[in-house]
Amino acid sequence: MEQTLRWVISRPWLQPFWEKTLKLCHAGMNVGGGYAIKNSGEKQALHWYFTKVNVKDNYCVFDVGANEGKFTNDVIEILGDKSQIYCFEPQTKCYDVLLNQFSHQNNVSILDCALSKENTTGNIYFSSEGEAIASLTPNILIQNAGDVRQTEIAIKTLDSFCADKGILEIDLLKIDVEGHEIDVLLGSEKMIENGAIKCIQFEFGQTCLSTRIFMLDFFELLSNKYDFYRVLRNGVHKIKDYNYGLEIFKITNFLAIQKL
Repeated sequence: MEQTLRWVISRPWLQPFWEKTLKLCHAGMNVGGGYAIKNSGEKQALHWYFTKVNVKDNYCVFDVGANEGKFTNDVIEILGDKSQIYCFEPQTKCYDVLLNQFSHQNNVSILDCALSKENTTGNIYFSSEGEAIASLTPNILIQNAGDVRQTEIAIKTLDSFCADKGILEIDLLKIDVEGHEIDVLLGSEKMIENGAIKCIQFEFGQTCLSTRIFMLDFFELLSNKYDFYRVLRNGVHKIKDYNYGLEIFKITNFLAIQKL
């Protein structure tokens, strides 16, 4: 019976229908929803996390790949002055925007460096036509946007930064670095091992193809200490276990929340 059904539904003339159905399924799961900056579901997920999961008087938030500050603005709208936010943005154009936006905010620190797996210097790559897109790896998005340019920047590990600043705990570590997310986590191993990072938000999508990063890498690195959630437009969905079906390279946001 099953084989007959498979034969019937796999007819060539039905394929356009199944392709449209698959797109609809992805939309319902918010797979690829990271493209939609204004309604990606990130702000709703933040509100859920800060009001239902980790409720306290003061928070420490790291915005790694802060770009022009939307995520930081969302945190401020939810937490007000109850947060100390560290924005990491080595891209000059975006760094200047951040300074203009948050220089009056005593609880926001703007850092013109990148985070990765070692303390060093390196190149950041960006497009002359779309400077808001930048990465430590010349990835697909940048190459499609126009001429690839580069400039040298300072690179630190999260572990060394926290040691220098005396930061003992991070309530939320948000990472959006165009395919370089795993390297940021590798530079955070001590803090992760010590249970000092309570929640990690990361992006997974086509830029991970350039760096050969898979969802499996996130699970292997974090799943013994964290539960995984996919960010929806109006909530979150817990992912019980890793499966190959998670390897969909469309920009999607995920949360890894420390297990109780």
